[in-house]
Amino acid sequence: MQTERATPETLIGRLWATPALVFLVPPVMWSGNILLARGLNDVLPPVGLAFWRWALALAILSPFALRARPGQIRLLIGHWPLVLACGAFGIAGYNVLVYVALQSVPAINVTVVNSAIPVLIPLFAFLIAGERPAGRQLAGIALSMVGVLWIVARGRPAALIELSISSGDLWVLASIVNWAIYTVILRYRPAGIDMLVFLVASIVAGLLALAPFWIWEMARGVIMPVTAQSVGAVAYVALFASIASFLCWGRSIALIGSTATGLSIHLIPVIVGAMGYLLLDEPVQAFHLVGAGFIAAGLTAAMARPRRRP
Repeated sequence: MQTERATPETLIGRLWATPALVFLVPPVMWSGNILLARGLNDVLPPVGLAFWRWALALAILSPFALRARPGQIRLLIGHWPLVLACGAFGIAGYNVLVYVALQSVPAINVTVVNSAIPVLIPLFAFLIAGERPAGRQLAGIALSMVGVLWIVARGRPAALIELSISSGDLWVLASIVNWAIYTVILRYRPAGIDMLVFLVASIVAGLLALAPFWIWEMARGVIMPVTAQSVGAVAYVALFASIASFLCWGRSIALIGSTATGLSIHLIPVIVGAMGYLLLDEPVQAFHLVGAGFIAAGLTAAMARPRRRP
């Protein structure tokens, strides 16, 4: 009896079919993006970073998208409102609003507001698609939200009251509304359109939406410096926080649904804490472990398959 020989193609296929793995990629990559943004948000202009991030991603992905099955262009044209909406909300809106917010809003405020995404996704799923979340998903959202807030408050719930709310927080709120809408409407991608082709088309739409704001930003004299630091930052966010994360986000929605996929956002504070410990020698404290426990319990509850009745 011959065993199947493992090849890169078969390994990638197995990974692509494993919900837990595609579920984990976006929060890991976006956590790296947060750590990067902490150090460079005063150097890189928000619209310029968003524009060049997606321009590089488009240059990398286009050759692969052109090899897709015939008939893809016709399908894309037939669903052009969906492509434009995904480009506007997911590619342009969410990313540039986050970068704008990071110019003035403390990271802790961004973490608090960003953690509302898993709550907004089922809300918009109900408003747009009439989808009602299961009780276990609502319980999972509540548990994981407790874990996130516990980490943000560093184990002191009273600290949440002390958080100041500024006009910059409205940029964060606008960004998460964009992402929640993008996550819900992404489920309407027709099965006949390759995910990579759809992402490339969405990037084109997003760049068209970003272009006027990028030109306006440069006209104000805010231009991205060409340095090893800036080039490296753009390369990271294009390859990992854009291409890998968006493809896996879409794949996760296809495998387990938008509500369960949205809960991966609650892993970001845990991952950032772990990466801070490994890369920045920041200590892991008891409140990190307690919060991580709540988040793990919430994810387990939300992603558990309901028992079949005999």
